[in-house]
Amino acid sequence: MMSSKTKTISFSQSAGDIALTGIGFLFMPICLVFAPRWVISTFRDGNALTLDNEQNTEYFASVRKPASNETAEFKKVRKLIEDLIDVNDWRELTNRIADWDKTRASTDFGTGYMDMALDALRVHLADEIYPPNMCNFEDYYMIPDGALARVQAAYEADPSNYILTALLAQIHIDRGWVARGGGWSHEVTEEGWDELLRSFETAATLLARFDPAELSSPLLARVHFQLVAATTDGIESARTEYQTWSDLDISNQHPHRAYAFHVLPRWFGDYQTLEQEARLATERTKSVAGAAAYAAFYATALSYEDDALDLLDLDLFEQGVCDRISKDKDPATRAMQLIFAIHEFSDNGIPMIWHEVFSRDRINKRNELRKICRTLADRFLTHLPTEGFKKRETELLWILSGLYHDDLKAGARIKFTPDGVRMIRPDQNNS
Repeated sequence: MMSSKTKTISFSQSAGDIALTGIGFLFMPICLVFAPRWVISTFRDGNALTLDNEQNTEYFASVRKPASNETAEFKKVRKLIEDLIDVNDWRELTNRIADWDKTRASTDFGTGYMDMALDALRVHLADEIYPPNMCNFEDYYMIPDGALARVQAAYEADPSNYILTALLAQIHIDRGWVARGGGWSHEVTEEGWDELLRSFETAATLLARFDPAELSSPLLARVHFQLVAATTDGIESARTEYQTWSDLDISNQHPHRAYAFHVLPRWFGDYQTLEQEARLATERTKSVAGAAAYAAFYATALSYEDDALDLLDLDLFEQGVCDRISKDKDPATRAMQLIFAIHEFSDNGIPMIWHEVFSRDRINKRNELRKICRTLADRFLTHLPTEGFKKRETELLWILSGLYHDDLKAGARIKFTPDGVRMIRPDQNNS
């Protein structure tokens, strides 16, 4: 079912990071390489600046702005969910989640409150949290027997409540993944497979009484979709569940990313299927999101498998990324995060995989991905978004130093403007 030959980049998240990710495919490893001093000095507003002088400090202060940060909102949702669980007020808890589920309420950065509530509940009940791995796209949670019993009791007291049903099914799915473990299929024990299937069967039985489309419930659709990991129908089942989920929450990029993972060769598809499904998703959602779905599919695929690069339509990918940023309420922050992600996919233009030494097309595509990063900076990076992590700013400046290397070497300077990054040539003034 899954091949072990593919490269995996795991984007681990702490529970507190869930609200920050929004569309999920943006958190990349922090680069520990510091920008060269000569590059930093080109970020200037007047005379040449260096890292350690007062003028440099003043300039960076002038171009820094707080990034959209959902941590505070996530903490509020988490506190609410925790308090309601601790006093066993399951009626109020499910009423809140049902309201968010029906209204598709989301933060300014695009994360749904329903999704935050589901994750907050699991965080509170869990003994341990496991990050995504080569076989599972989602975080999964070790929910102990006592916590399972509490949710089971609440469900038995109100079995017609579809929110409680979905929550209980999610817990069984999480427990199944924990029992299976995060290894490749040949590494899983017979007991692990049996427990996974038992847990998924229990979840499927619970969910069978409720139709996500009839109830117009993205929550039910999200939990339903996770069961495709144990399906015998392969891509057909995954496609059906994905389309239901996406249609119910058409502005949400999460369904595209989850489905893209399952049409990789390690699961039910291949790269041709990935390309076809990405284009179909784009066509289906273009009235709302432009080509953002195409970018979401490939952002996920490239995070796991380098070979997905071969069929990537660079022009459509760039359009999708720009469409995603254009609809965001904080374009600069979204652009920064996408620059991190796309630059990672490009591998800095170096053929890291042996067979790429002989693949000019692959190398060219990686170079084009870096050009897309520069386009994003030129169009959307109006300032330095601060997320509370100094290393992120250092990483961004390091990436920009590579993207604008030739200009900088020729004596040009980089300046953040209301219209994005601009190059100031030596013969130009500071206006």
